[in-house]
Amino acid sequence: MGAIAASPAVRYTPSATKVPTAANYLDLSDMSYSTHEIPDMDKTLNKRYGSQMIDGWFEKTGRKIPYASDVITWTEEDRLTQLATGVARTADVFTLAGHTFRAGEVITAFLPDGTISRQGRISATTSTTFTASCGDAAGWTALGATGISVFADISEFLKGSAGMQESLNTTYQQYTTRGTITKEMVSENRTNMTQISWLKMTDNSSGETLGYVWYNVNRENAEKRFRNKRESANFNSKEWAGDLLAAGYKGREGLFASMAQGNIFAGTISDRASAESMVARLEKQGQLRDNIIYGTTAFCFAQDAFLADTNQIGLSYGAFNNSADMALNLSFKGYQLGGYEFSYSALQYLKEATAQGAMAGVTKVNGFLVPSASQSVTDPMQGTTSVKPMIHVRNRSYGAMNRDYELSVFDWAKGTSNTDTIRTEFQSEQATVLIGRANTILFKG
Repeated sequence: MGAIAASPAVRYTPSATKVPTAANYLDLSDMSYSTHEIPDMDKTLNKRYGSQMIDGWFEKTGRKIPYASDVITWTEEDRLTQLATGVARTADVFTLAGHTFRAGEVITAFLPDGTISRQGRISATTSTTFTASCGDAAGWTALGATGISVFADISEFLKGSAGMQESLNTTYQQYTTRGTITKEMVSENRTNMTQISWLKMTDNSSGETLGYVWYNVNRENAEKRFRNKRESANFNSKEWAGDLLAAGYKGREGLFASMAQGNIFAGTISDRASAESMVARLEKQGQLRDNIIYGTTAFCFAQDAFLADTNQIGLSYGAFNNSADMALNLSFKGYQLGGYEFSYSALQYLKEATAQGAMAGVTKVNGFLVPSASQSVTDPMQGTTSVKPMIHVRNRSYGAMNRDYELSVFDWAKGTSNTDTIRTEFQSEQATVLIGRANTILFKG
């Protein structure tokens, strides 16, 4: 097995500095004053590491919805019926505080290891107990006195009898999040701004000439950093405690923090057993059938290898629809298992070498799964129901005021700056909403 040499190493040196450098401007030797047209100079600014933007992810999985308050709240409905665990029993009386079982329902009582199962009908209830007659000649005895699991999915009544005497009230679980403000700025002295230099912009991957721009790389990169911070907050934000909370900073719940309350998968999907365990959990959560998995390159490699190992015909011509006159395709786009469909692809945010890509071990997020669907959401303030994407971004907005993406320029010449500079400031106020976190999976470690 080969390995990449440790030297030369990955370059982590940032392009940003706190003071202007000579590299920010063209040298006099690069310019000619004999012509006033845009020079066709072979001075190319290549995007060596890419833009690192994640706009595409939100275009595929969500949309922006305005909000006008400090707090965003929504409710999600719980399950229709109860699975009770840790139930105690004495004779025909089962004990569980706060149960929702009712007289007339037929229960299935069983041991978690699957060795014993009995059915019977509830005849009476209190707030902490339910009395049930066993429908098996052997009675309830074999279940023991503790650690029993119970569910009720049937009811049965005698001819001419009264119906169900207890009503159940639907309960909801309420979730709350808030927006946070992201800021960035760049300041340039006006003397440097008079040194007009033109650069030919080229896309390094395609070789396509993007055109000519006035070379103000500080402002361009400041805006990129602002947009990256704004969007990364949707993934990696947390609600603060400790010293930050005491100082007035509250933070917000990002996607990773929300998904950590749903389902966490340790490691990668590297074999059929891993995939089957994922499906088994999704079955218990009432999961939707169509799902998207975003991960690191290594996470996608693990799934590629698992799917390749499943196909035993080998890497000959025709395997995986490859042919002799095309490049060998060793990757897959997705798979179906147990009636569920999973498509997967790499996400730049998770592998960025100066952020999430630098992390390792049990804290590393390798990927996440989200259903490709929308959910019905109840607005507790208005009492109305609407359908929203399961993952979406909320931007602070009311009337003509929209704080999704704000930009302001302070210039000495316009009297908006008391220094001989042009300062550009960016700010945004956004929140992230994940509806149905029990339907997601966070792959860590």
